[in-house]
Amino acid sequence: MAVVEADVITAVNAFTYLSCQTAAEATADTNTTANLLYASQSRNQGNFSLFYTLAQAQATADQAAKGITLSDAYLKIAYVYLIGYYYETKFKDSLAKSVSQGGDSVTRDGSSFLKRYNELIASYKSSQSGGTTGGLTSTDLIMDRVNDYTNYPDEWHDLQIDPPTIDFDETSDEND
Repeated sequence: MAVVEADVITAVNAFTYLSCQTAAEATADTNTTANLLYASQSRNQGNFSLFYTLAQAQATADQAAKGITLSDAYLKIAYVYLIGYYYETKFKDSLAKSVSQGGDSVTRDGSSFLKRYNELIASYKSSQSGGTTGGLTSTDLIMDRVNDYTNYPDEWHDLQIDPPTIDFDETSDEND
């Protein structure tokens, strides 16, 4: 079974924060506020068809360079990561090492989509060369904090203390 476009659209909607317009929605002129329009784009929206074509070419080239053949499931996720990366690069500050506004600044370590794509290719290569049996491992299921978390200003972090308890005495009357 080959990866089909509709499955990639479903995966983009399921595995990313991005919303993606389907071919049927584009024909009916619905879901026009999606992050990725099916075959057009705007200043703030990407072109799914263009990004998908680029993702196919990149994944094909990377598989040939690494001497691997991704399974359909992995290929679909690879497309998702690459489409997410292409969407991010549409915006001028997307790949900036640091962004600051109003005295606050955040330092980033590249694109998380591209990083996950490279990790997927590397782990698949490792599994095919005897590194693991393939598929997900227990370490794939561990949720680590992203590097950005340590670089955010302290006031942006969730407080790790219990909120104070306020006890209101309902029996007293201030008008007495």
